[in-house]
Amino acid sequence: MKRVWIAVVMVALIGVVLWFLWGADKTSSLVVNRPYFPLERETVRQSNWRHWWPEPVKDSVFTIGGKPIAVVQILQNGFDAHLQDDSTVLLSYRFVSESGGKTTIGLTSQYRGSLWTRLSTAPVLRRGIADWLAGVQQHFENDEAVYGAPITRAMVKDSVLISMRRVFDSIPATADVYAMIGELRAYTSEQGAENTNHPMVTMYKEDGKTIVMTALGTSKRLPATDSFFPKRMELGYILEAMTTGGSAQVSEIQQNLALYARDYDKTSPAIPYQLWITNRMEQPDSSKWMTGVYFPIMY
Repeated sequence: MKRVWIAVVMVALIGVVLWFLWGADKTSSLVVNRPYFPLERETVRQSNWRHWWPEPVKDSVFTIGGKPIAVVQILQNGFDAHLQDDSTVLLSYRFVSESGGKTTIGLTSQYRGSLWTRLSTAPVLRRGIADWLAGVQQHFENDEAVYGAPITRAMVKDSVLISMRRVFDSIPATADVYAMIGELRAYTSEQGAENTNHPMVTMYKEDGKTIVMTALGTSKRLPATDSFFPKRMELGYILEAMTTGGSAQVSEIQQNLALYARDYDKTSPAIPYQLWITNRMEQPDSSKWMTGVYFPIMY
């Protein structure tokens, strides 16, 4: 009889150990080297989830560890869900802002069903949760995935510029912009100076008109005229992104650089601009246009 009781006690102890190892509620977490705001933007609308969800999404079904989930509620800092085939297995995903531009992401699994269900589900699900969190981390630490292109914090190279400004009733043709660039190049040559970089272009809307500003880096400061204006850029910090594609692609990257600056709480002391690296008059295929996109920032 004594042996029977010892066996019962041992089984009970094993059950308790298994419970704490596999059946108890557990939170797994990782630190993402990215501020809180991109995660919030991508999470609050479920229509964005395909963009960052680390597992394949088929027929609008999202999975964690290969197990389909049913979303209960979406929050600004995460979501609550349960397994589709077992509503007693609850999942809570949260992210919390940390200092130094980092965010902690965590996924808590809670088991409210039978002991057998917990013991059979938890080991597999926890491995899946670890992989899922690592996938989320990998996505949000990738500039190209979040902002559309790799982003570099660089220094302004061209401080001495010659520029001109022109107003158009609508978005100008490429030839119109290059006509402005041609005038700048001719004036630079007339003044015995050299251009030091690719053409700089800025376009924006104002009172229903399109304002176009073009500039060229020059080897010396040039005198002002009615058409040409010398400018000096401070040799400060700037966000830089290189992209290949047409105007829509460039505009998207420019907007994303502004988002990046806001995400990292950086203010801009000057207007953003583009560096037209590919000569668009010589290359008619806009998908091959290489453009540098720049956003000055202050530290």
